[in-house]
Amino acid sequence: MIVISWVASILLGSVELFMARTTKYDFCGQLVTICSEHWQSDGMRLMYDMVNVVLVYVVPLIVLTFTYTVVGMRLWGRSMPGNADFTRDMTQERAKRKVIKMLVTIVLTFALCWLPLHIYQLLGNVARKMLLANPSSTFPLFFTIHWLAMANSFINPIIYGFLNDGFRADIRRVFRRCGPWKESIKPKGRYQGRLSLQSSLNTTRTTT
Repeated sequence: MIVISWVASILLGSVELFMARTTKYDFCGQLVTICSEHWQSDGMRLMYDMVNVVLVYVVPLIVLTFTYTVVGMRLWGRSMPGNADFTRDMTQERAKRKVIKMLVTIVLTFALCWLPLHIYQLLGNVARKMLLANPSSTFPLFFTIHWLAMANSFINPIIYGFLNDGFRADIRRVFRRCGPWKESIKPKGRYQGRLSLQSSLNTTRTTT
């Protein structure tokens, strides 16, 4: 799957090598050079944008939604072996809710970060002349939604940090090893979230 992802990304990105050209535009009284796609026909441009949206947005969103839904359902259906214990069961339930909340947040973040850019590209095929005629408003809009799409790459670790106790503890441990930190890490914060999550995910076996 990793090889397929890289090959598909290279093939889609290589289109820019043949279709991208630089053009100068008047932006707030100054000439700026912008790299944009120059297609032989609007139909080819629209076809490429539609294929691009399906392959890099719709398909990944469907895969993420399906796989994370399966993980969430399997996780929520797991229970601790042995006799019921209120404190232990409540800790496990809180860990399950955190993981499910994290999975939902990751899917929604991906969908919301990339959606504006794809909408802009699709609508650009219809209103391209209008967009090029108003570079003072078009360029800031494009750079903003492009930044939002790229921001998805560093938002995921932040989500992991806020919603996963074990991830936060490991990050603190890395910084403690890499710098002159004096504070110690409490074992409770390091292992409690990880053990509760691991106990929920691992398949339990009972022997008689």
